[in-house]
Parts: sequence; structure tokens; C-alpha cells
Amino acid sequence: EAVQRMSGVHDLGVGVDGCGVPVHAVPLRAMATLFARIGSPPADEPVAEELAACMRAMRANPYLVAGRDRADTALMETVEGLERRLREASRVVPLERLALSPQCGFSTSVLGNRISIEDQRRKLEVVVRAAKAIWGGRT
Repeated sequence: EAVQRMSGVHDLGVGVDGCGVPVHAVPLRAMATLFARIGSPPADEPVAEELAACMRAMRANPYLVAGRDRADTALMETVEGLERRLREASRVVPLERLALSPQCGFSTSVLGNRISIEDQRRKLEVVVRAAKAIWGGRT
């Protein structure tokens, strides 16, 4: 609904990218309008406060958007880093609606990424430890 309101396109095509993220099919001009309104939402936008929080987070940590090679790689370096960022995100989205998903860091193309089995294991262990620290034993 927010994408419809802010892009001005009401008949959206919605798909899912390789990471499981919803993607919206809109004309380029509408996408530019959407991005402009995300950065400076109209005063009557119902999610204006949440967008402002997201923009503050992105401006404070731009490498989390574009990455230092990959954003998910930087995030998965430490349990503390993951936990801190999830707690920050939970100020905008309830913690029970958040998740850790390392998929993008392991196969962002058909050919996958160059990452050793040991590096994959280490990164997954960090994800598991962070999940336990954040959500405890709940599944």
C-alpha cells in the first residue's frame, strides 16, 4: 500500500528477488517519485515516521545499504554487530517480525559467490549465535 501511495501506481506487479525480497514492477518515473518520497515523505504519509527512522539509519551507516563489497558480509562479521543492528531495526519493525537471512551473502548469482566452505560455516555459526542471543531458544 505504501509503495502504491508513494509511487502513484495502483496496479503494481509484485515479484520476489533471489533473496526473497518483494520487488515492485513500476515505471522508472514512478520509481524515481517513490525514492524521492522515501527521502522526503509527504506530511500526511502514514509511514512517514518509519521512513524517517530508516533514512537516519541509512545515512548513519551507508555501507549497510551498498556494502563494503556486500552489506550482508559486513553485518555477519560479529554476533554483536548483528545483534546491535537487529535491535536498531526493532525500533521500526517489531523484533518478532525480523529475521536473519544469510542467503544473499552466499549466492547472489546463478554461479554463487567465491566463499570457502569454512567461511560459510563460520558465517552461519555467527548467525546461529546471534539468533540465540536475540531470540533465545524460540523458533
